[in-house]
Order: sequence, then C-alpha cells, then structure tokens
Amino acid sequence: MPTLFLLSDQMAAHELRDVMSFWGEPWSRVTGAQLEEHFEAIYWFTPEAFCYYLPGIFSAGIRENKPWLMVNLSLVTMLDRSPDPDSWDDFFSARWPLLTPQECEATQAWILWLMSFEDGSFSESSLGRAFDTLELLRQRERA
Repeated sequence: MPTLFLLSDQMAAHELRDVMSFWGEPWSRVTGAQLEEHFEAIYWFTPEAFCYYLPGIFSAGIRENKPWLMVNLSLVTMLDRSPDPDSWDDFFSARWPLLTPQECEATQAWILWLMSFEDGSFSESSLGRAFDTLELLRQRERA
C-alpha cells in the first residue's frame, strides 16, 4: 500500500474527499460504488498510489460487471494517445510506464473485457489505441 497520496493546499474539498475515500484501504476492497462517487481520485494519486489502486479499479468493474464506470472512461482516455512517447504528458509519463510487462498485459486484458460490450461506452478506435499504448509500454520494458 502506498504511503503517499498527492495532498495539496490547492485541492478543492471534493477532490480531497475523493482521495481520502481510498486512504488506508487495500486495493482489494475497492468497490464500483466508491469508484463511481470518487472517480476523480485517480488524478490526485501519486504515481505509486495510482499503480497500487489500478488492480482494484479493474477488478471492481469486472466483479460487479460495470464497464461503464466513469473511472474506466478516464483510464481509457489516458491510454488513448499517440504512439510517440516524446509527445506523452508528464502526468501519463509519471504513472503508466511504472507498470511491469505483466501489469501491462493485465491492463490489456481489461481493455479486451471492455471491448466485449456493445453498449457504445467506448469507441473501438480509442480502445485499440489504448491497447497499442500498453503494448508500447510492455515492449519498452524489454528493451
């Protein structure tokens, strides 16, 4: 469990509530209801906390069969980017490259799970680019 969260004097009260809803909670106890109410917390986590809670985000959505969670859209949007790592922003570069190749593969499996739904929550092209971004990250680890 991460020891640091990104707490700042600049945070609004609702942002602080979002982050604090995860404080001291193991990733395995994350729920869909918590993610729906506090989905913006992922933007305030330190890189370590972000990576720590990803398995909880993925498993809560899968366990509760909730692909439409707003946090899922946020994560796909983060991953939907150019294949040129030089164009990646600092927020992304501080978090996603920390994943191991196995964690990238697990995230790709989560994207495939999202692709299995035909409700239109995600565009196929966006999910495809997200999958490809993870493949770049996975391959970069090998280099």
